[in-house]
Amino acid sequence: MEFKNIKELYERVYPALLIKKRELKQKGIFVTENEIWIYLSINIFKNKENLTLADIVNEILKLDNIKLQEYLSKKEEF
Repeated sequence: MEFKNIKELYERVYPALLIKKRELKQKGIFVTENEIWIYLSINIFKNKENLTLADIVNEILKLDNIKLQEYLSKKEEF
């Protein structure tokens, strides 16, 4: 499946981002869908090529919560 732009891809995976956000909220981690997306874009997706939609959704759902928290903490320091 091909996407015309990043916005279209983001909208397609948005339900997975919501699921991850809810999971994190249950663990006391308050984050937006966009923060999850930006973290993945910077730290995961930029190093991979030819990702399928399934690969992207999988990366969202298996996201390491501790690494995300560390990223957000460092981001807040600036």
